[in-house]
Amino acid sequence: MSLDVTNLAAWLRTRTDAAAVLAAPLTLFEPKSFPGDGLIGAAWLGGLRVIPRRSTLASTCAGLTWNVRLYRNALGSKADADAIDPAMLTAAVAIINQWHSDLEITDSGGNVIGNFDPLGGESAGAPLSSDSGYIDIDKRLIRVLTITCNVIVDGAWAQVR
Repeated sequence: MSLDVTNLAAWLRTRTDAAAVLAAPLTLFEPKSFPGDGLIGAAWLGGLRVIPRRSTLASTCAGLTWNVRLYRNALGSKADADAIDPAMLTAAVAIINQWHSDLEITDSGGNVIGNFDPLGGESAGAPLSSDSGYIDIDKRLIRVLTITCNVIVDGAWAQVR
């Protein structure tokens, strides 16, 4: 096994898009300009670490943290404002349900390349969580909800003697 970044990112995108709650496909970068109308999603790597207790003398295990952020324009009528948080939370729950539907992450050939770790215990990361707030992009107030999730990759690197 190795650290197959391309297929790990593809798993995150495919599982997230399968929730069918976003107005456009998930991007794999944090937007630098207004992401668009509707509920938009973006993902990026939050961190990479070695997991000593899962590593052996033959290979090193890796833990990756992904951030998946949902964006929605926060300005509009009061009725629109009242609906933003419930809609974002509903979308986040649908995405998390998709991630839980199969904890094994496979490549296009069906080979297991990693595991989703919602509890964070095995990946030495924090448990799956989310935080919300507001950010300003292109002078527009955007409501955001960021979900943090962990992935484990056993045998990410071979230890050569």
